[in-house]
Amino acid sequence: MKRLFFALWPPLDALAKLQQLIQHLDRPITPLAISNLHVTLVFLGTVNRKQERELRRRANTLKFHGAELTFDRLDFWQKPSILCLTSTDGLTAVSELSEQLTRISKGLDIPIDNRPFTPHITLCRKIKRPLDTEFEPITWRATGFCLAESVSNSGRRQYRVLEEWPSLS
Repeated sequence: MKRLFFALWPPLDALAKLQQLIQHLDRPITPLAISNLHVTLVFLGTVNRKQERELRRRANTLKFHGAELTFDRLDFWQKPSILCLTSTDGLTAVSELSEQLTRISKGLDIPIDNRPFTPHITLCRKIKRPLDTEFEPITWRATGFCLAESVSNSGRRQYRVLEEWPSLS
């Protein structure tokens, strides 16, 4: 069984900007690895092989035309103790994709969290207070979505893309 999630992965230029932002944050913090930065569309949790095969098959039927996202707010979420970037732009297409993936997942009896979808990129975990820094908004074009796996490697989480679906435009 695997721990899976659907996500948007940022392009290299956006990752470079995210890395610059993280380097300018007040210390001490423990940022996520740059290679792990993403936007979760739907967290699936533990999924068996049959469910994974069917998720992949059904994801092939979706029509995602891409979206431009602008991450323009640095937010502190106290309950999960994270610092994240949130987007106030480009939400319609991404929200619709998240809803479609949620329906597919629920149709396979995969329990999905019912919280409203908020596109965000988690930068740091175990944060105790808000951090503030000025930054230029980070814009990127989501040109597809992926199915990824969360793997524990020597006590650290590593995210690995298993399959990608390019946008139609």
